[in-house]
Amino acid sequence: YAALCIVVNYIFIITLTPPALILHHRYFGGFENKYCTYNNKYCCYFKANPPSSSSTTSSTSSQVPTEAHIPSPISSRNHHETIHSSESYHIDFNQQIQIQPNTPILAKILISMFEFKSPSNWKYGKNFQFIAFICVVINLTVAVFLITEASKLELPVEPEQWFPKDHMYERYIDLNSQYLISNDAEYATISLVWGTTKEFNRNQFNRWKPDKNRGKVKLDLNFDISDPKTLTVISDSCSQLQQKVCTKNACKPFGTLVQAGTVICAVDEFQIWYQRNYNGSIYDFGPKSQEFYNLLNIFRETTAPLNYPSRNWKDLIGYINGQPKFIVVEGLTSIDFEVTNSDLREALS
Repeated sequence: YAALCIVVNYIFIITLTPPALILHHRYFGGFENKYCTYNNKYCCYFKANPPSSSSTTSSTSSQVPTEAHIPSPISSRNHHETIHSSESYHIDFNQQIQIQPNTPILAKILISMFEFKSPSNWKYGKNFQFIAFICVVINLTVAVFLITEASKLELPVEPEQWFPKDHMYERYIDLNSQYLISNDAEYATISLVWGTTKEFNRNQFNRWKPDKNRGKVKLDLNFDISDPKTLTVISDSCSQLQQKVCTKNACKPFGTLVQAGTVICAVDEFQIWYQRNYNGSIYDFGPKSQEFYNLLNIFRETTAPLNYPSRNWKDLIGYINGQPKFIVVEGLTSIDFEVTNSDLREALS
């Protein structure tokens, strides 16, 4: 992109600036004479003798040089000619520019093109430098169009694709995103919590520091995980979370809200553990069953999630004073942290 900007800027400079200056100098008087006194090799200026008698001219010429010329690749054809003016310095921009032999080829071409005048026998526009005029009009039109289009630009929703879809690099990116899934830390985690009330104190939360002081919850004193109805609701939620279809951009290329095999469901794994060790069902215990609580605590202390053996259940099955007070179901979503806010809201709506 930067390289393209350099090329475009160069084209604008050689096709807009020279003809604009030529037209300005030829038809609008150019710079004020007093401004063309700096020592610039591309500004050929002449010391002029104001109109006066021969004696005055003689007296003046003895004190002030009659002309001054700064060598340049471009010079006036009659640069040794004294130009009379009422100002101290004056440039006659109506003179034809003469190209010296050491002028670069590109400069020769551009100067010849921009200095070209229409024939003097034309009824309208005779001796008019129409090529320079056309270049200025075209460049200004393009500039207005580009500025208008630039004002409509929006933030990109995905990385720029620099190569064709079948290019080796693009195929590598696709394969890497579909099969060689990178670190789980690149994706957001979704958590479903049971055992808390709707009261949520976030008075100390700072939106600019979202990882600190996220708030305080109030436990639901009536929550009973041993109740078969509660177990059923949690188990069904685990299944629905794992099977939730998501076709939005934020969920691609997985196609589901949660990546396959990433849901950690304590109720389902507790049932598998109890079935394997006691050949029974955790749904057979009644509400507020102390035996259920004891077995759940043993499961919590001696096992780990099947999908993540390096983790434990202490943060997912919360015990307070020997009683389970809350339970958390977690899943790794297919939404990475680089997704745009609009795509995130669309996926979670």
